[in-house]
Amino acid sequence: MTRAIAELGVATAPPETADAAALARCTRDHWAIEVQHFVRDATFDEDACRARIGSLPRALATFRSLAHLAGWTDNAAAQGHYRNHPADALRELGLAG
Repeated sequence: MTRAIAELGVATAPPETADAAALARCTRDHWAIEVQHFVRDATFDEDACRARIGSLPRALATFRSLAHLAGWTDNAAAQGHYRNHPADALRELGLAG
C-alpha cells in the first residue's frame, strides 16, 4: 500500500524567492534542529531542568551538547566522567591536545 503525507505551510516570501526547493530546504533544516532538541530532551531531560538564572542554563546546555556529541546517552554517567576527567571535556571541545 502506498501512502502520501502532505503538509501545509505559509510563507510570506514571494514565489520567485520561495520556490518549492527553497521551502523544502528550509523545512528540512528546521526539522534537523528540532530532532537535536528532541534527542537532548529525551536523553538528558533538558526540558525538566530548573536552572534559569545567569549563565548556568547556557553552561548546562553546552555540557549536554558536548555529552551528546561525545556519544553519551546517560546524563549522570557523563557528568561523573567529566567531573573526574575534566581534561577529556577540554579535548572534546578542541581546547586541549
